[in-house]
Amino acid sequence: MGEWVIGAFINLFGSIAINFGTNLLKLGHDERERHSSLGGDGTNVKTIMKPIIYFQSWRVGILFFAVGNCLNFISFGYAAQSLLAALGSIQFVSNIAFAYFVLNKTVSIK
Repeated sequence: MGEWVIGAFINLFGSIAINFGTNLLKLGHDERERHSSLGGDGTNVKTIMKPIIYFQSWRVGILFFAVGNCLNFISFGYAAQSLLAALGSIQFVSNIAFAYFVLNKTVSIK
């Protein structure tokens, strides 16, 4: 198997990991906002926001994002940039899927 195939697979996994991490980061920020918007007595009074580092989904998202970027960097050692740039469409498709399944966002055509 050629080295370019290895580079392409590494790039695919890296791109998907970056998108998954980005969606987990957004989920962590949404959780933080949801926790801060409810007061202690159930009213909609803003309270002091807890630091984002304390939310598990945000920490896992940072890890996936960092590992995905490292994988993308490594993939350039195995395959040409002209080949790997064409695989960027995978990020668009995976972002739609993760937004629907992770963030429960409605996917619509506008």
